[in-house]
Amino acid sequence: MVYLGGIYLIANSGIQAPLSLHAADPSVIYVGETSWYKRRIGQFGDSAGLWDDGLRTKGHSAGLRVKLQRDRLWIAFFPVEWPRGQRHLGIGLRLWLEALAIEEHRVANGSLPIVNAGEEAEERKKEAAEASIDAGEGEDDAAP
Repeated sequence: MVYLGGIYLIANSGIQAPLSLHAADPSVIYVGETSWYKRRIGQFGDSAGLWDDGLRTKGHSAGLRVKLQRDRLWIAFFPVEWPRGQRHLGIGLRLWLEALAIEEHRVANGSLPIVNAGEEAEERKKEAAEASIDAGEGEDDAAP
């Protein structure tokens, strides 16, 4: 077997680590892929503000500007291995598995993981929710 990197899930949930972490779990806020996991998580932590008392740097993971509780952040890594050793297949396999995990989360929860969706998607979701409240949707007709 040849190691070709992997897929990782980042969740922000309860005080104790989940017994298992799955792409469909509603606490998953990000699905990613990498060929260099340790370096990627280090970079993610820098731009997301997980190290150095929350100081954030510019970078790919700056999308993690959502309010996080660092002591409730959980990361699961799933290695991608290939029996025939064709390393050139690594990026394609990782991207395919990442897409499957993101789609599984969307189907199970009705939306993409919050960081994968980006700030614009969250703003649109918030505006749609406010518009439906303004239109009277979701109000209890039986209320006095």
